[in-house]
Amino acid sequence: MEQEDQDLQAEVRVLQEESSRLSSLQQHAGYGYLVEIAKGQMENRLNQILLSPLKTMDEVLAQEFLKGEYAGIRLFTDMVQLRIEVLKEEIEKRMKEDEHDTEE
Repeated sequence: MEQEDQDLQAEVRVLQEESSRLSSLQQHAGYGYLVEIAKGQMENRLNQILLSPLKTMDEVLAQEFLKGEYAGIRLFTDMVQLRIEVLKEEIEKRMKEDEHDTEE
């Protein structure tokens, strides 16, 4: 039982360290600048998607490609925050498991 507690604490510590690293990354000025560049790229693609009339199948396919690029860039801009949220949920889950195990 004690070994399980130590293992659980080690897992929580690893999750907390990853969350801390990602939070530090988010707070770095360079990361903010990178996200702003990415948002500008998203805006450019969105304008191309919304403001370009389509006349040929090639233009439709080009627009679908731009939609994919937009989605990929958006995922990039959201990825760090999403991962931090997942880590926080996982930490809470592990802590509840630890509390539950301690009560027994």
